Amino acid sequence: MALLDQLGINGTHLVIQVLGFLILYWVLSKFLFGPVQTMFSTREHAIKTKLDEAEEKRQEMIRMRDEYEARIADIEAETRHRIEDAMSQAQVARDELLAHAREQAQRIMERGHAEVQREKEKALVEIRNRVADLAVLTAGQLIRKDLDDSTHRQLAQEIIEGIGRN
Repeated sequence: MALLDQLGINGTHLVIQVLGFLILYWVLSKFLFGPVQTMFSTREHAIKTKLDEAEEKRQEMIRMRDEYEARIADIEAETRHRIEDAMSQAQVARDELLAHAREQAQRIMERGHAEVQREKEKALVEIRNRVADLAVLTAGQLIRKDLDDSTHRQLAQEIIEGIGRN
């Protein structure tokens, strides 16, 4: 105690102050620290719960965003695929129409050539008949004798064949 006296500290006061501090600490721990600690624990738990809920909602939003992005990508891919299909179908239809048009044009040309050939042959037959008639008429006038029609025609045919060879 001599040391405390040399430092100017009263030992009785020190003991009373230490006892007062211990009693105050016990009272505070009994009535203040417990409820404050409970309040802090409750508040900490509430904050942690809110943070966990916020994180779950954030994760859910990220998941939903990823799903929507995937859906949009699928829709875009399907749209591109449908457009490509439509374009290829249109190309096929175009090619078929062109082929059909070419075939029709070819058939029309062939019919036209055939018609021209038939008309040409008809014209040649008609010309031969007229030439034969003229030859018969001319031969009849030249010969001035009566020949029957088959003889006239045979004679005209021979003349026409002779002209055709020249």
